[in-house]
Amino acid sequence: AIVTLKAGQTQLGDENKRLKTELGQASIEIKSNCVREEKMKRELSLLQSAGSELASLKTEHYKCQQQNQLLTQEIEKLNNIRVDIQTEEVAMVTFRSMESRIAHLESQNSVLQAQLESSTGTTSSITDYREPRGTGTHH
Repeated sequence: AIVTLKAGQTQLGDENKRLKTELGQASIEIKSNCVREEKMKRELSLLQSAGSELASLKTEHYKCQQQNQLLTQEIEKLNNIRVDIQTEEVAMVTFRSMESRIAHLESQNSVLQAQLESSTGTTSSITDYREPRGTGTHH
């Protein structure tokens, strides 16, 4: 019975050692899993921050697109105004050129009228059919 008891004790001792070894391994695994879990929590937090940053950037991008659209419309308006101004400048140059030509023709007319009067010795009764400036009516 003592031999059986000693054999049972030895078997229990071996079982105890095996369980202690398994407990040690399980403890190491738990610590490793805890470290891994903390690492994953940090990564998850970083991903959530990145997600928030991305959402913020998308909102900013949308605002920039809207502002860009408004600026493009404003540029179009300014370009149209520039074209109108250029058209008016051309018209003004043409108008001044016509005024200058009219003045030149009036001067030539006066010279010719004076020559006519001096050659005939009489005052010319040439009727002026031009429209008075600014009225648009004949006289």
